[in-house]
Amino acid sequence: MTTPPHTLVVGGTGMLRGVCLHFAALGHNISVIARSHARLSQLAQSAAGMGGSIWPLAADYHDDQRLALALRAARTARGPIRLAIAWIHGSAGRAPLLVAQTIAPPAGAAQCRFFHVVGSEADDVAPGPALDRDISTMDGVLYRRIVLGFVVEPGGSRWLTNEEIATGVVRAIDHDALRTTIGTTGPRSARP
Repeated sequence: MTTPPHTLVVGGTGMLRGVCLHFAALGHNISVIARSHARLSQLAQSAAGMGGSIWPLAADYHDDQRLALALRAARTARGPIRLAIAWIHGSAGRAPLLVAQTIAPPAGAAQCRFFHVVGSEADDVAPGPALDRDISTMDGVLYRRIVLGFVVEPGGSRWLTNEEIATGVVRAIDHDALRTTIGTTGPRSARP
């Protein structure tokens, strides 16, 4: 019997909720880190009977120690992580690096793909390039960056919906490009 893939989603109860449910439907075991116990519980219930399962882990990624504990708990309980998707605000500067360090497999083990989801504003400022470099040089971690933009429509522009974000993130994972932009990021003057 083959063990289902272990996927990690950080920030999976909001705009990445659809990503969690997509991978649950594909039979993945998903460790989801988010702050709200209630929203984590609702997500786990939504995935019931889909083939995969959601393992909720309540932690705030702004708290390095609690995040590290949740990440280690996920790996210990469910095994090596082969796919990680993380929506982490720039205000939690070390969190993406902590995720990458924790998911990095031991030498000789299968690599882990890490999709870091950022907003277009966060993509414009540090630690973008430095963080990309630090994580992309880690052994066993295949670092990918997904930038969330906006949609220009007749009469104005708007931010992406949660459904558009989830669909775009799944497509980015399927295409496995080093960098993907969902929507558009320019011109800056058109931002909502």
